[in-house]
Amino acid sequence: MKRSEELALFIEVAKWKSFAEAGRRMGLPTTSVSRKIQLLEDELSIKLFNRNTRSVSLTDIGERLLPKAEQVLESLDELRDEISTTVMTPRGVIRLTCPSAILRYVNPVIASFAKSNPTIHFMFNSSNRNEDIVRSGYDFAFRVGPLKDSSQVAIAVSPIRYALVLHSKWLPDVKDINHPSQLEKIPCIRNSIDGYILPWRFKKGSQSIDLDVNHYILCDDLFLSTQMAAEGLGAAYVPYMLANDHIKNGTLIEVLDSWMPKDKILYLVFNHRDNMPLKSTLFIEHMRKHKNTIQEILD
Repeated sequence: MKRSEELALFIEVAKWKSFAEAGRRMGLPTTSVSRKIQLLEDELSIKLFNRNTRSVSLTDIGERLLPKAEQVLESLDELRDEISTTVMTPRGVIRLTCPSAILRYVNPVIASFAKSNPTIHFMFNSSNRNEDIVRSGYDFAFRVGPLKDSSQVAIAVSPIRYALVLHSKWLPDVKDINHPSQLEKIPCIRNSIDGYILPWRFKKGSQSIDLDVNHYILCDDLFLSTQMAAEGLGAAYVPYMLANDHIKNGTLIEVLDSWMPKDKILYLVFNHRDNMPLKSTLFIEHMRKHKNTIQEILD
């Protein structure tokens, strides 16, 4: 109600039976109290108080209005409290898209956020597709770059080390390989996104090569590529974290390690806008705070 201040003054004047005392308690001069009560009476087209030089008393209609005014102000106070609680409590759904191979590693950090914010729900899309997050309705995406220039905000979360790996049984065939062009002699497991076959990128000093080797196997899942390499089916170009256990136990070996580029970065990408919802700002702060944790997981 647009006259809530006048209603509060009406209640105070009725309580103390004095314009001056109501003004003193509300921090207003008596003239302001009188003017605001007059505005309320004009809006309601009724007289609320009997006034003379010595006393102030409620009219009959004023007596009837008083409990209703108190009820209205009490409801307004409850509404303000509810709005304040809603604003301060993060709510809603965070929609996030992320390559499946990455999601299984950043999941512990996301899970810790979800546990701390039970009023926020999540919808995950564990896809390798480069979704248009605005058009597809996602709040956030994890992307591995370098990224192209974009109007979207990209926060660098962690370096991503890649490795070219294959089964140790291939060691006699690859022990003399020292240049990417020599990979033609072994079967290769390639990856694709939306029908686009990802190139194998190599960089050493000033030399940079995007190699488009023939594939023996083509799939859209880096984890699956790693598993197939561990079965001895060919070489796979994958994030090191996926092959780490196999490398440690001797099943997989690295090839051309000195040629692997060092510019792969995991980014948290989102569409910047003014007045972002609390759920989103808290998630961004959480990811920034736990960047070191993610880096340790992905190392």
